[in-house]
Amino acid sequence: MRLSVSSASQHLRVLNARGFLGVRRRGRHVYYRVGSDDSVPDAAAILTAAADALRVSRKAVDSVFRIVTACTHPRRLDILHSLGRGDLTFDEIRRATGASRSALHRHISKLKARGFVEESDGVFRCCKARDPLTRTLVSLASK
Repeated sequence: MRLSVSSASQHLRVLNARGFLGVRRRGRHVYYRVGSDDSVPDAAAILTAAADALRVSRKAVDSVFRIVTACTHPRRLDILHSLGRGDLTFDEIRRATGASRSALHRHISKLKARGFVEESDGVFRCCKARDPLTRTLVSLASK
């Protein structure tokens, strides 16, 4: 994947923290395996949808990573959860999430760029997901 050891290690730790990898330590070495952590809600559903997306094409790795990382910040999950109940204005999202204006702009921008949220006339809504992985993530976040 052309990643440095440091970068690969950081990504693996993030995936493990989100419940997508099992870990076994032996001395100075850490061994990872794909597998959901039962203590992390919805990790199995997300991992299944990601695996299905990766089966389509090996070139899908960047796309899957981009989609999944859109949902790795609690504030973005709060935004999706709020929008799952209905369309909202910026100020309504701000009140629902307690985010500052600058943080909310940043998080909404990331969600828009990754196809989760759209805006029309100052009203935000969840997009109709085109792929099963995004549909799964929006569905889980909207619960």
